Amino acid sequence: MSKTRRKMCVIILLALLLVPVVQVCAASKTFFTNKPCQGFLCTASGTINQTHCYLHFTATPLPTTPVQPWENYQSVIHATAHKAGGQIISTHEEYGNCSCDLTINNNSGFSFGYVDCDFCFMSIRVGLPNYTITY
Repeated sequence: MSKTRRKMCVIILLALLLVPVVQVCAASKTFFTNKPCQGFLCTASGTINQTHCYLHFTATPLPTTPVQPWENYQSVIHATAHKAGGQIISTHEEYGNCSCDLTINNNSGFSFGYVDCDFCFMSIRVGLPNYTITY
């Protein structure tokens, strides 16, 4: 085996070994799943690491629910990002139809401590008043 090929194999092996470490550094949480609201079953989840938070909400109609065109539905994710000490970094709001995704990127040089969020579907809050995802 040539030296170049050997080096490439070592680099690939190290990269494969480090992939699980990167995944462990992010915290993920399912806030609720199959929570009924307005004839739909709703699910919300999130992932957070030092500089990035991703929140997802989806509403699936129950089998007996008459379904209108998707643009007639509205979902909203409200999120407030905090530093580890509790100070507010930023507040975000994202709108969608039966599915909604919110991504928060922190480019300010300090880490996320936690993000408070709540989810609404058709102007009704789904689940608890708010949920927290902590890094």
